[in-house]
Amino acid sequence: MEEILQAASELGLMIKDTDIYQSFAQMSAKVNEDDEARALLQEYSRTAEEIQTKEQSGIPIEVFEKNRFQELVDALKASDLLMQFFEHRDRYIEFLSTVQNALGD
Repeated sequence: MEEILQAASELGLMIKDTDIYQSFAQMSAKVNEDDEARALLQEYSRTAEEIQTKEQSGIPIEVFEKNRFQELVDALKASDLLMQFFEHRDRYIEFLSTVQNALGD
């Protein structure tokens, strides 16, 4: 068991050493430093979660909620910083998925 945990710790350090992780971490820091971008991303995430919860519960989503969500999506798309963040995040998630698949083999 100890050997597995040690190997997992080493893998984590190796992942943190990759360019993919480093670029994602840098973009995350930039978003966190930008109050407007951070607030927009938080509101988008909160609203998306609320809508998803309603959909899963069979609760109708009001027109104003759909409109507000679309406004948030449009605002995200208009933000170069957030679009770059999503690109870096998606690459990182894809990388982690590849690592997880390799672990499963």
